[in-house]
Amino acid sequence: QPDTCKGKPLKKGYESCCSGTPFELKSSACCGTIPFYTAQLGCCNHGDGTATLYDPLSQNCCDDEFAENKEEGICDVPHGETSCCQLTGRRRRQRRRRTGA
Repeated sequence: QPDTCKGKPLKKGYESCCSGTPFELKSSACCGTIPFYTAQLGCCNHGDGTATLYDPLSQNCCDDEFAENKEEGICDVPHGETSCCQLTGRRRRQRRRRTGA
């Protein structure tokens, strides 16, 4: 966390800097180079150094480092559904069972 933002001192633990714009950590975040309110928008980190803001109430970000999705980027969630990202057919490795006494 930086100490200043464009010369303005920041309150440690309460504020940060996003491309020269100070923002409050309790209600905001930085998406690439754009500060945004976390209660209104989500940030889709594409993993290539770029990021895009999206509406989490009607869209999903399929660029998830913890899941292997068929889609990439942002998709619109169909009415009545909870997601528009589909996992690839790959299965997780099963744990080995312990044998012995």
